[in-house]
Amino acid sequence: MEYLSRNLANLKMFTQVSGLQANLNKSEAYFEGVPTEDRQQILQLLGLSTGELPFKYLGVPLSTKKLSVLQWQPLLDKMTVKITSWTAKTLSYARRMNTLAIPQQACWMVRKVIEAKEILEARHFVQLHNRSLIRQIYLHLLGDYNRVEWKSLMFNNAARPKAKFIMWLMMYGRLMTCNRLSSWKIIVDTQCVMCRKQVETRDHLFVQCEYTK
Repeated sequence: MEYLSRNLANLKMFTQVSGLQANLNKSEAYFEGVPTEDRQQILQLLGLSTGELPFKYLGVPLSTKKLSVLQWQPLLDKMTVKITSWTAKTLSYARRMNTLAIPQQACWMVRKVIEAKEILEARHFVQLHNRSLIRQIYLHLLGDYNRVEWKSLMFNNAARPKAKFIMWLMMYGRLMTCNRLSSWKIIVDTQCVMCRKQVETRDHLFVQCEYTK
């Protein structure tokens, strides 16, 4: 029983350091394949009573034998209630639209989904041999747009992704230049930080500025 005495000493040391203490009044000892004489010595040393299997640990029944359905039933009931509560959370947007009324204050994303749903319901798509059904739906929702002239600059460019993204913003006029920040009522110095001669705009930064040239 020397190993058991050492474990008890370690447990007492843990109690002194952490302030946490095991409640022996709520603890029991469980044995399997241990001689009766050794059991008595262990119970006397620990001051515990003998527990009977099966028992529950954190709501889960534990046993050395196969548990019956009746023993598992309380846990199954808890799982069923939990899964049922998740049903509304895991419904797709399409399912929610069929079961719930969309409020007037719905965000733009929900409204876009509803709009796409109505478009798809108004048209019947047919599976073709050389074109997938998903591709047909995607192209239909995408609509007809003219290809931009600088398309090859984006897709045939070996530059870093960050540089390509900045170029994409520049082409669409979405860079945070000083003239745009000023138009949003943000107090900034609108002069170009490099030449200090003109207002910082997209065209000035990339074409007109003497440092760019």
